[in-house]
Amino acid sequence: RRVPAEPGRELSRLRRGRHGSFANNSPPCCWTAVSASYAGRMNTRTLAHLSDLHLRASRRTANRAVALQRVIDAEGIDHVVITGDITHRGRFAELAQFGRVFGPALAAGRITVVPGNHDRMADDVASRITRGRVWVERRPGLYIVACDSTAPHNRWFLTGQGELRWEDLGEIDAALAEKRPFMLMHLD
Repeated sequence: RRVPAEPGRELSRLRRGRHGSFANNSPPCCWTAVSASYAGRMNTRTLAHLSDLHLRASRRTANRAVALQRVIDAEGIDHVVITGDITHRGRFAELAQFGRVFGPALAAGRITVVPGNHDRMADDVASRITRGRVWVERRPGLYIVACDSTAPHNRWFLTGQGELRWEDLGEIDAALAEKRPFMLMHLD
């Protein structure tokens, strides 16, 4: 099904998965792949959106993450945006699990990670994966504006929530002035 996005541009949904997470034996939540075609160009990019991987330092979640990486490669996904909760409790061992599985794609610049509230817990691995509060990533055919709305106050499960400041919104507005947006986000 094709949905017009703007004159001369259309988006087509390629794959839409079931909701779930690694924690309950179902595929990862919020799997979405979108192909963007631009008039006058044959360059098509495929973007996958993942959220809530909740990786744990266990063989079970490692096997699921490996299976997910294989699907990403088999489908020819050009870039993956992961919006939140790559770890279950924000532990270094969980981040290491993510690095072992997705390391080659990370090193190749094919993955953008925006931390979630679970990534701030325990060891605060979010501090190792974020590039600031607001940042722009430019990849061939992609312009990604990312915002880390988590903060150090997210260290505890019951108090973990996002926080957008006026300065963040100003930086996002300035970054979006350059391009037309397509939005992906992490919801608790």
